[in-house]
Amino acid sequence: MKKKASAGPAPIFDNGAVVVGTAKPAAPAEGSASAYLRFSGSAQFRQRLVNSLLSKRRIRIDDIRSDSERPGLQDFEASFLRLLDKLTNGTALEINETGTALRFVPGVLQGGVIEHDCGLSRSVGWFIEGILPLLPFCKKAAAITLTGITSDAVDWGVDALRSVVLPFLSQFGLSGEGGFTLTLKARGCAPLGGGKVQLTCPVVRELSGISITEEGLVKKVRGVAYCARVSPHVANRLATSAKWVRVPPCCRGFSCERRPGPLSRHDIAFAVLMSAVNVSVGIQVAV
Repeated sequence: MKKKASAGPAPIFDNGAVVVGTAKPAAPAEGSASAYLRFSGSAQFRQRLVNSLLSKRRIRIDDIRSDSERPGLQDFEASFLRLLDKLTNGTALEINETGTALRFVPGVLQGGVIEHDCGLSRSVGWFIEGILPLLPFCKKAAAITLTGITSDAVDWGVDALRSVVLPFLSQFGLSGEGGFTLTLKARGCAPLGGGKVQLTCPVVRELSGISITEEGLVKKVRGVAYCARVSPHVANRLATSAKWVRVPPCCRGFSCERRPGPLSRHDIAFAVLMSAVNVSVGIQVAV
Protein backbone atom coordinates (compact mmCIF):
# COMPACT_ATOMS: atom_id res chain seq x y z
CA MET A 1 0.00 0.00 0.00
CA LYS A 2 1.33 3.40 -0.90
CA LYS A 3 2.07 5.76 1.88
CA LYS A 4 -0.32 8.67 2.21
CA ALA A 5 1.06 11.99 1.06
CA SER A 6 1.92 14.45 3.77
CA ALA A 7 -0.13 17.60 4.15
CA GLY A 8 1.03 20.54 2.08
CA PRO A 9 0.37 22.37 -1.16
CA ALA A 10 -0.77 20.20 -4.04
CA PRO A 11 1.81 19.78 -6.82
CA ILE A 12 1.20 21.45 -10.16
CA PHE A 13 2.07 19.47 -13.27
CA ASP A 14 3.15 20.75 -16.68
CA ASN A 15 -0.38 20.54 -18.07
CA GLY A 16 -1.70 22.80 -15.32
CA ALA A 17 -3.48 20.02 -13.45
CA VAL A 18 -3.68 19.99 -9.69
CA VAL A 19 -3.20 16.55 -8.16
CA VAL A 20 -3.87 15.55 -4.56
CA GLY A 21 -2.55 12.22 -3.32
CA THR A 22 0.52 10.10 -3.78
CA ALA A 23 0.77 10.06 -7.56
CA LYS A 24 -0.76 11.44 -10.69
CA PRO A 25 -3.61 9.13 -11.78
CA ALA A 26 -2.62 7.06 -14.79
CA ALA A 27 -4.99 6.80 -17.73
CA PRO A 28 -6.27 3.19 -17.93
CA ALA A 29 -7.13 1.51 -21.21
CA GLU A 30 -10.69 1.95 -22.44
CA GLY A 31 -12.86 -1.07 -21.73
CA SER A 32 -10.63 -2.40 -18.95
CA ALA A 33 -11.88 -3.12 -15.44
CA SER A 34 -10.03 -0.05 -14.16
CA ALA A 35 -11.52 2.33 -16.72
CA TYR A 36 -13.10 5.54 -15.44
CA LEU A 37 -16.83 5.82 -15.00
CA ARG A 38 -17.80 9.07 -16.69
CA PHE A 39 -20.23 11.62 -15.31
CA SER A 40 -21.15 15.14 -16.32
CA GLY A 41 -22.17 18.17 -14.32
CA SER A 42 -21.94 19.15 -10.66
CA ALA A 43 -25.12 17.40 -9.48
CA GLN A 44 -24.78 14.65 -6.85
CA PHE A 45 -21.12 15.49 -6.36
CA ARG A 46 -20.83 13.94 -2.90
CA GLN A 47 -22.78 10.81 -3.83
CA ARG A 48 -20.53 10.11 -6.80
CA LEU A 49 -17.37 10.35 -4.71
CA VAL A 50 -18.81 8.27 -1.86
CA ASN A 51 -20.00 5.52 -4.21
CA SER A 52 -16.59 5.54 -5.87
CA LEU A 53 -14.90 4.89 -2.51
CA LEU A 54 -17.35 2.15 -1.55
CA SER A 55 -17.22 0.37 -4.91
CA LYS A 56 -13.50 1.00 -5.57
CA ARG A 57 -14.29 2.33 -9.04
CA ARG A 58 -12.48 5.24 -10.65
CA ILE A 59 -14.67 8.10 -11.81
CA ARG A 60 -14.29 11.10 -14.06
CA ILE A 61 -16.56 14.15 -13.85
CA ASP A 62 -16.58 16.62 -16.75
CA ASP A 63 -18.39 19.89 -17.49
CA ILE A 64 -18.54 21.00 -13.85
CA ARG A 65 -20.43 24.31 -14.14
CA SER A 66 -18.78 24.88 -17.50
CA ASP A 67 -21.55 27.30 -18.57
CA SER A 68 -21.76 29.15 -15.25
CA GLU A 69 -20.40 32.60 -14.44
CA ARG A 70 -18.26 30.85 -11.80
CA PRO A 71 -17.14 27.69 -13.60
CA GLY A 72 -15.50 24.73 -11.96
CA LEU A 73 -15.47 23.37 -8.43
CA GLN A 74 -16.60 25.66 -5.63
CA ASP A 75 -14.62 26.11 -2.43
CA PHE A 76 -16.89 23.84 -0.36
CA GLU A 77 -16.53 21.03 -2.92
CA ALA A 78 -12.76 21.37 -2.83
CA SER A 79 -12.96 21.28 0.96
CA PHE A 80 -14.98 18.06 0.79
CA LEU A 81 -12.26 16.54 -1.41
CA ARG A 82 -9.66 17.47 1.20
CA LEU A 83 -11.79 15.85 3.90
CA LEU A 84 -12.00 12.62 1.87
CA ASP A 85 -8.22 12.72 1.41
CA LYS A 86 -7.80 12.90 5.21
CA LEU A 87 -10.27 10.07 5.72
CA THR A 88 -8.62 7.71 3.22
CA ASN A 89 -5.18 6.38 2.37
CA GLY A 90 -3.90 6.31 -1.20
CA THR A 91 -6.63 8.45 -2.76
CA ALA A 92 -5.49 10.41 -5.81
CA LEU A 93 -7.36 13.01 -7.81
CA GLU A 94 -6.60 15.34 -10.67
CA ILE A 95 -8.34 18.63 -11.41
CA ASN A 96 -7.74 20.57 -14.59
CA GLU A 97 -6.64 24.20 -14.49
CA THR A 98 -10.20 25.56 -14.90
CA GLY A 99 -11.69 23.23 -12.30
CA THR A 100 -14.33 21.91 -14.70
CA ALA A 101 -12.96 18.34 -14.93
CA LEU A 102 -12.03 15.90 -12.18
CA ARG A 103 -10.48 12.45 -12.16
CA PHE A 104 -10.82 10.53 -8.89
CA VAL A 105 -9.01 7.32 -7.93
CA PRO A 106 -10.39 5.91 -4.64
CA GLY A 107 -8.09 4.78 -1.86
CA VAL A 108 -8.60 2.76 1.31
CA LEU A 109 -10.96 4.02 4.01
CA GLN A 110 -8.69 4.62 6.98
CA GLY A 111 -10.58 6.60 9.63
CA GLY A 112 -8.76 7.73 12.77
CA VAL A 113 -8.61 11.14 14.43
CA ILE A 114 -9.28 13.93 11.94
CA GLU A 115 -9.71 17.69 12.24
CA HIS A 116 -11.14 19.69 9.36
CA ASP A 117 -12.26 23.27 8.76
CA CYS A 118 -15.43 23.27 6.63
CA GLY A 119 -15.26 26.95 5.76
CA LEU A 120 -18.18 29.35 5.59
CA SER A 121 -19.83 28.47 2.26
CA ARG A 122 -21.79 25.44 3.51
CA SER A 123 -22.58 24.19 6.99
CA VAL A 124 -20.91 21.22 8.64
CA GLY A 125 -24.14 19.27 8.09
CA TRP A 126 -23.41 19.19 4.36
CA PHE A 127 -20.07 17.53 5.07
CA ILE A 128 -21.47 15.12 7.67
CA GLU A 129 -24.18 13.96 5.25
CA GLY A 130 -21.48 13.11 2.73
CA ILE A 131 -19.17 11.09 4.97
CA LEU A 132 -21.76 9.24 7.10
CA PRO A 133 -22.05 6.30 4.63
CA LEU A 134 -18.26 5.84 4.75
CA LEU A 135 -17.53 5.85 8.48
CA PRO A 136 -18.79 2.33 9.40
CA PHE A 137 -16.46 0.80 6.79
CA CYS A 138 -13.21 2.47 7.88
CA LYS A 139 -10.28 0.42 9.17
CA LYS A 140 -10.13 2.41 12.39
CA ALA A 141 -12.75 4.02 14.57
CA ALA A 142 -13.34 7.55 13.31
CA ALA A 143 -13.23 10.61 15.55
CA ILE A 144 -13.76 13.67 13.36
CA THR A 145 -13.81 17.27 14.57
CA LEU A 146 -15.41 19.75 12.17
CA THR A 147 -15.46 23.53 12.52
CA GLY A 148 -17.59 26.04 10.68
CA ILE A 149 -21.31 26.84 10.47
CA THR A 150 -23.48 24.50 12.54
CA SER A 151 -26.87 25.64 11.19
CA ASP A 152 -28.15 27.73 8.30
CA ALA A 153 -31.16 28.00 5.99
CA VAL A 154 -29.73 25.74 3.27
CA ASP A 155 -28.42 22.51 4.80
CA TRP A 156 -29.41 20.27 7.66
CA GLY A 157 -28.24 21.61 10.98
CA VAL A 158 -26.42 19.66 13.66
CA ASP A 159 -29.56 19.45 15.81
CA ALA A 160 -31.56 17.90 12.95
CA LEU A 161 -28.83 15.35 12.24
CA ARG A 162 -28.52 14.48 15.91
CA SER A 163 -32.29 14.17 16.45
CA VAL A 164 -33.32 12.48 13.20
CA VAL A 165 -30.51 10.98 11.13
CA LEU A 166 -28.50 9.27 13.89
CA PRO A 167 -31.59 7.55 15.43
CA PHE A 168 -32.48 6.31 11.96
CA LEU A 169 -28.99 4.87 11.47
CA SER A 170 -29.39 3.02 14.76
CA GLN A 171 -31.92 0.81 12.94
CA PHE A 172 -28.95 -0.67 11.06
CA GLY A 173 -27.27 -1.89 14.23
CA LEU A 174 -25.20 1.20 14.94
CA SER A 175 -26.83 1.96 18.27
CA GLY A 176 -25.72 1.23 21.81
CA GLU A 177 -22.44 2.03 23.48
CA GLY A 178 -19.80 3.09 21.02
CA GLY A 179 -22.27 3.82 18.23
CA PHE A 180 -22.65 6.96 16.17
CA THR A 181 -22.33 10.07 18.34
CA LEU A 182 -22.55 13.70 17.31
CA THR A 183 -21.51 16.18 19.99
CA LEU A 184 -22.02 19.91 19.63
CA LYS A 185 -19.09 21.72 21.22
CA ALA A 186 -19.94 25.27 20.11
CA ARG A 187 -22.60 26.80 17.92
CA GLY A 188 -21.73 28.89 14.91
CA CYS A 189 -24.35 30.36 12.60
CA ALA A 190 -24.00 32.09 9.24
CA PRO A 191 -22.28 34.16 8.12
CA LEU A 192 -19.37 34.18 10.60
CA GLY A 193 -19.44 30.54 11.72
CA GLY A 194 -17.13 29.57 14.55
CA GLY A 195 -19.01 26.39 15.49
CA LYS A 196 -17.42 23.08 16.42
CA VAL A 197 -18.83 19.54 16.38
CA GLN A 198 -17.33 16.12 17.02
CA LEU A 199 -18.50 13.02 15.15
CA THR A 200 -17.45 9.53 16.26
CA CYS A 201 -18.18 6.15 14.72
CA PRO A 202 -16.81 2.71 15.64
CA VAL A 203 -15.81 -0.06 13.26
CA VAL A 204 -18.72 -2.47 12.66
CA ARG A 205 -18.52 -6.06 11.45
CA GLU A 206 -21.87 -6.06 9.67
CA LEU A 207 -24.98 -3.96 9.27
CA SER A 208 -28.47 -5.12 10.19
CA GLY A 209 -31.27 -5.08 7.64
CA ILE A 210 -34.46 -3.12 8.26
CA SER A 211 -38.00 -3.39 6.92
CA ILE A 212 -40.27 -0.35 7.05
CA THR A 213 -43.66 -1.14 5.54
CA GLU A 214 -46.04 0.83 7.76
CA GLU A 215 -46.30 4.57 8.05
CA GLY A 216 -47.62 4.48 11.61
CA LEU A 217 -48.84 7.35 13.76
CA VAL A 218 -46.96 10.07 15.58
CA LYS A 219 -46.23 9.05 19.17
CA LYS A 220 -44.57 12.18 20.48
CA VAL A 221 -43.17 15.51 19.38
CA ARG A 222 -39.92 16.88 20.70
CA GLY A 223 -38.17 20.16 20.06
CA VAL A 224 -35.03 22.14 20.70
CA ALA A 225 -35.04 25.93 20.94
CA TYR A 226 -31.73 27.73 21.21
CA CYS A 227 -30.36 31.23 21.14
CA ALA A 228 -26.89 32.69 21.14
CA ARG A 229 -25.69 36.11 22.28
CA VAL A 230 -29.26 37.33 22.82
CA SER A 231 -31.61 37.42 25.80
CA PRO A 232 -32.26 33.91 27.21
CA HIS A 233 -35.99 34.65 27.14
CA VAL A 234 -35.91 34.36 23.35
CA ALA A 235 -35.50 30.57 23.49
CA ASN A 236 -38.41 30.30 25.94
CA ARG A 237 -40.63 32.39 23.67
CA LEU A 238 -39.71 30.21 20.68
CA ALA A 239 -40.64 27.06 22.58
CA THR A 240 -43.93 28.56 23.76
CA SER A 241 -44.89 29.72 20.27
CA ALA A 242 -44.06 26.31 18.75
CA LYS A 243 -46.43 24.44 21.08
CA TRP A 244 -49.41 25.19 18.80
CA VAL A 245 -48.92 21.67 17.41
CA ARG A 246 -52.06 19.67 18.17
CA VAL A 247 -50.44 17.02 20.29
CA PRO A 248 -51.41 16.20 23.89
CA PRO A 249 -49.11 17.93 26.38
CA CYS A 250 -47.84 14.58 27.67
CA CYS A 251 -46.53 13.73 24.19
CA ARG A 252 -44.59 16.89 23.55
CA GLY A 253 -41.57 18.43 25.15
CA PHE A 254 -39.03 21.16 24.53
CA SER A 255 -35.52 21.76 25.72
CA CYS A 256 -34.31 25.35 25.71
CA GLU A 257 -30.64 26.07 25.31
CA ARG A 258 -28.78 29.31 25.67
CA ARG A 259 -25.14 29.53 24.69
CA PRO A 260 -23.12 32.26 26.39
CA GLY A 261 -20.64 34.35 24.47
CA PRO A 262 -17.52 32.12 24.66
CA LEU A 263 -19.50 29.03 23.56
CA SER A 264 -21.40 30.69 20.73
CA ARG A 265 -18.32 32.34 19.21
CA HIS A 266 -19.25 35.06 16.68
CA ASP A 267 -22.90 34.35 15.90
CA ILE A 268 -26.03 36.16 17.03
CA ALA A 269 -28.91 33.82 16.28
CA PHE A 270 -31.98 31.97 17.53
CA ALA A 271 -33.88 29.01 16.08
CA VAL A 272 -36.20 26.14 16.90
CA LEU A 273 -36.27 22.52 15.67
CA MET A 274 -39.16 20.10 16.06
CA SER A 275 -39.11 16.34 15.45
CA ALA A 276 -41.89 13.74 15.45
CA VAL A 277 -41.37 10.13 16.58
CA ASN A 278 -43.23 7.34 14.77
CA VAL A 279 -45.13 4.89 16.97
CA SER A 280 -44.31 1.79 14.90
CA VAL A 281 -40.55 1.94 14.23
CA GLY A 282 -39.48 5.01 16.18
CA ILE A 283 -38.35 6.96 13.12
CA GLN A 284 -38.07 10.68 13.73
CA VAL A 285 -38.97 13.33 11.18
CA ALA A 286 -37.80 16.93 11.38
CA VAL A 287 -40.33 19.74 11.14
